[in-house]
Amino acid sequence: MDALQKVRVVLPHWIEHNQGHMEESRKWVEALRSEGNEPVAALVEEAVAAMARAGHLLVHALETAGGPGDHDSHHHHGHDHHHHHD
Repeated sequence: MDALQKVRVVLPHWIEHNQGHMEESRKWVEALRSEGNEPVAALVEEAVAAMARAGHLLVHALETAGGPGDHDSHHHHGHDHHHHHD
């Protein structure tokens, strides 16, 4: 499998993963604001905007690459992601 084929397989995972981080980060923005931590909330919100831009670029890359590859885009990629909620 060449690099383009591999990227077509992993890009959907990256897009989904990025979306998950954005959703979680937005919750933290709300929590920070509710506690009066506006400077930190604003910075996290700015980071979310950057993640949104990255997400658009990843989608464009997938479209340019020819769409998702033939493999299941939700298979395990040999790493785990742990989200911490306090």
